[in-house]
Amino acid sequence: MEEQSFMNPGIASIMNKNFVNIKVDREERPDVDRVYMAFITATTGHGGWPMSVWLTPELTPIFGGTYFPPEDKWGTPGFPFLLAKIAALWSSRRDEILLKGRGIMQLLEQGIDARLQPTEESNEGAVSDAKQDSARDWLELAFTKFEEEFDPQLGGFGGAPKFPRPVILQFLLNLYAHFSRVTASLKAQATDATPSPTSASPRLAGAPVAAAAATTLSASPKLKGSRRLSVAERNCLQTMRMCTTTLDAMHRGGLYDHLGGGFHRYSVDQFWHVPHFEKMLFDQAQLALTYAMGFQLTRIPAYAQVCRDTLAYVLRDLAHPLGGFFSAEDADSLPSVTSESKSEGAYYVWSYEEISTTLSQGDCAAGVASNATDLAVFCYAFGVRPQGNIRRESNPHGELARKNHLFQEYTLQETADHFHLPLADVANRLENARARLHGIRAARPRPHLDDKIIAAWNGLMISALAKAGGVVEEPLFIHAAQKAARFLRGSMYNTESGQLVRSWRDGSASKVGGFLSDYAFVIQGLLDLYEVDGDTTWLEWALQLQSKQDELFHDPNGGGGYFVTSTHDPSILVRLKCEEDSAEPAGNSIAAINLLRLANLVNRPEMRDRAAALITSHQFLFSNAPTALPMMLSALQFLHSPNVQVVLVTKNSPTDVPKPKDEPTRPAAAASAASEAATELQSVVLSQCFIPFKSIVHLQSDASRRFLRNKLPAVDDYQMIDNQPTAYVCQSFACQAPVTSVRELRTLLGATLPVQPFSP
Repeated sequence: MEEQSFMNPGIASIMNKNFVNIKVDREERPDVDRVYMAFITATTGHGGWPMSVWLTPELTPIFGGTYFPPEDKWGTPGFPFLLAKIAALWSSRRDEILLKGRGIMQLLEQGIDARLQPTEESNEGAVSDAKQDSARDWLELAFTKFEEEFDPQLGGFGGAPKFPRPVILQFLLNLYAHFSRVTASLKAQATDATPSPTSASPRLAGAPVAAAAATTLSASPKLKGSRRLSVAERNCLQTMRMCTTTLDAMHRGGLYDHLGGGFHRYSVDQFWHVPHFEKMLFDQAQLALTYAMGFQLTRIPAYAQVCRDTLAYVLRDLAHPLGGFFSAEDADSLPSVTSESKSEGAYYVWSYEEISTTLSQGDCAAGVASNATDLAVFCYAFGVRPQGNIRRESNPHGELARKNHLFQEYTLQETADHFHLPLADVANRLENARARLHGIRAARPRPHLDDKIIAAWNGLMISALAKAGGVVEEPLFIHAAQKAARFLRGSMYNTESGQLVRSWRDGSASKVGGFLSDYAFVIQGLLDLYEVDGDTTWLEWALQLQSKQDELFHDPNGGGGYFVTSTHDPSILVRLKCEEDSAEPAGNSIAAINLLRLANLVNRPEMRDRAAALITSHQFLFSNAPTALPMMLSALQFLHSPNVQVVLVTKNSPTDVPKPKDEPTRPAAAASAASEAATELQSVVLSQCFIPFKSIVHLQSDASRRFLRNKLPAVDDYQMIDNQPTAYVCQSFACQAPVTSVRELRTLLGATLPVQPFSP
């Protein structure tokens, strides 16, 4: 609309004559966007962007919609007609319009959070059998609904346009872990000659460690014997089928940038081929983490590579030198340096002639005369056609005619088989071809860089870098997460007020304070970073931010959960609370998970109670629209999962352990061996074992012990055994015998929380 209407002199004249025109950056002010999007959705039945809303001087909305064409078209009134009509009505029927506007706002205020109602249960910290039954039912319902939406042929959920929805995939990966434990439990029961009396009705529960495997979602008491086992096994298989089919389709399709790494915003078609070419930071963060989780569970190498390449793209193209990360790269760009107008995808698409010219030069230099030229191999693998590879239905306006957008049409093995070439040879050829094309592409005019640094999105990226760095064992990613956290602390955090700002750009922090998502996502990032590097600086700051979040956003009237905005802003008509897990997870969903993690890490039961109240307040949505809140459902699963901590001890309490007399003779060797042993234990916990909802406590320095001494029971009881790095696996800090070897730790984790790796 900016080009079609706002830059049109005639339309601009009507706007300036009759209205005070305000353009809102919805990334900078998501609170304003949410209020008026709620109005648009309530009055039209759908939402979306661009959004235009007409307000009274008191900011009450009276009319609005999404896209309006510059002239009457397709049965939709044109923007100039609407402007003139609304201006005339305001002049002739102002009182009536004001009255209707107030009525609409009253209805909006009454209904906006009606789906979030506190219950008697939500004000209790205890987890009853009835709550466990409800949790199982809600998770089963969500699983069934996602099955119904799943595209078994092409992957993803729903039809075109297809969004990646990492919140769904992360929920399903977490759910697989539970289904896997259910299956293991039922198999054990089937071979046990004397099953326990309680095994006939297993529950989701915070049970003792020995009984943790008996918790269940799908093995309802209504199902008996082998039927329960077959359902559990089927749920395991189907959960991972939905995940792996979608992960494969996305990274093989055109949603993924096969030359530069990273993901585009969404696919305009059902095939994951032609995307909306914008690249958003929050997508890179969530998808990199999702592929890391997928790799941790399946050990499929391609998932680790996609994770690495996506984060490499972020560090190369979206990183500020001081440590933060920029918001996005636009979809459109100039096709060439001499072009006068931009077009979508110009930076990313190719004519056959461009590819042929680039790759044929290599073939000529190498004297390749067979059919297996670099050009032929690349075009076969990536679906390149002389006439272009974009379907007509994916390009309704013809902008991409005769263009190729790269996608992996055939795997390495399929390509090698087709050309009768060794697999390693094909891999090298394709890697070299991609590098040459990437070099050519880099000389094109780049899409515009949105260089705002948004606190919430940087929190998501800190999480991705920290957790993925642990999973794929890449220190560079962990270092980048640490650098970003230091940037947020130094540039986007007021140490006096204890508050975050929403954004930072070009050396200046925004005057807009942080919203719920900024606090929740940054807290999550700090917790993830602490669990990887063990620096209690991050845990301490997370606790401080959690306290400030409670102060600014928590509903004081017992409604459960947090408002999106802080203390009432006169420009915000309604303080919203109800969110959905969509392109970004809802602030309340991540807040609930953060509270549960903090409760486990620093022994704060009141945080668990607050999380339980927040989660239970969403029970209407769990029953009626479970697919809207997959991350809140993960919080529900967390609430009803075993409360497990892994304590990694790499330094003893100095007052308790004397220094060995022979230490000075080989300090470097001893330190190196200890460091290697600690790294190996950490690798088991962070990389080798997929165990959702565990907490990791590090005792690696005198400072970490001092910080945790007043928070954890008997922290100084956790000591190294035989002066070796040691791991304790605990439930509510009641621990199994400590172990010092990788084999022992892996066995202990497998017995405590058995999650079977998935083999596709």
